[in-house]
This record gives sequence, structure tokens and C-alpha cells, in this order.
Amino acid sequence: MREYTWSKWFFYKLLTVFLVCVFLGLIYFVINFGELYQVLSLLRHKDIIIFDRGSFAAVGGIPLLVYILFFSLRTLFSKGLLVPKKPTALGKVWMYLSVVVFAFSYIAMWIIPFVLMASPYTRCHEEKLSAYYVIDPQLCKTITPKYWQSYDDK
Repeated sequence: MREYTWSKWFFYKLLTVFLVCVFLGLIYFVINFGELYQVLSLLRHKDIIIFDRGSFAAVGGIPLLVYILFFSLRTLFSKGLLVPKKPTALGKVWMYLSVVVFAFSYIAMWIIPFVLMASPYTRCHEEKLSAYYVIDPQLCKTITPKYWQSYDDK
């Protein structure tokens, strides 16, 4: 085992705590500020859909963010400065699952616009509503983006 000073150990642990906070913040942001709601709108709303390509990548990246979060926690609670060398079985499975889910969401991000073009949905032509797809173009006049994305639909 390498020799390290107390200040170096403290600095690395502080950086690990910072990483944990950053990835917790990213997960919270993706889940609570529109990205997950936009993806769920494809399943929940029959008349209005909101689609933004970045939302699919963000939601698909949640398992990868969780993997990095747990990797950071493992580093935080390790005895030394280095990450334990032996990976856990759960860590390996979660890493592969994360990569597969992210790849699937990335591919879906490119396929869904073509599916929407072939569907009965039309895109709203106003610039601020360019991510909205509706069954009837008159519905574009009823959308107020600030309130439409609320989880209680008020």
C-alpha cells in the first residue's frame, strides 16, 4: 500500500463527496425538470406529445448516472485512496445494463422523429412550441408550455 498524507486523503475524499453531490443533482434534475415528463408524454397524452431528442438521451443516461454514483460511493467508503480492484457482480451487471439502456435510448432518439412523421401527429409551427406534436393543429393554440409540463396537468 502506498503512503499518503492526511491532507491528500482528505482532498480525495472531498472530491469524491463532490462527485456524489454532482451525480445526485444530475439524477434529480433529469427526473424532476421535464426530461422524464417529456418521454412519458409519448405514453400518457393522446392528443399532445412533447418530444425533444435530448430528453431521450438524458433519461437513457439515468442508469449510467446511478452506476457512477455508486462507484463514487464505493470509492468514498474505501480504506485508501484507490478504488477497490475487485469489481462486484452487481456492479458488472449494472454497468452492462446501463450501457445497453443508454444505447437503446440513443437509437430511439433518432428513430422516433421518423415514427412521428408517419403518425397522424403534426408539429406545432410556432417557434416556442416546436417540440410539441398534436393530433389537431388547433390544439397548438391551447398549449401554454409553462403549465403543460406540470405533473398534475394544471
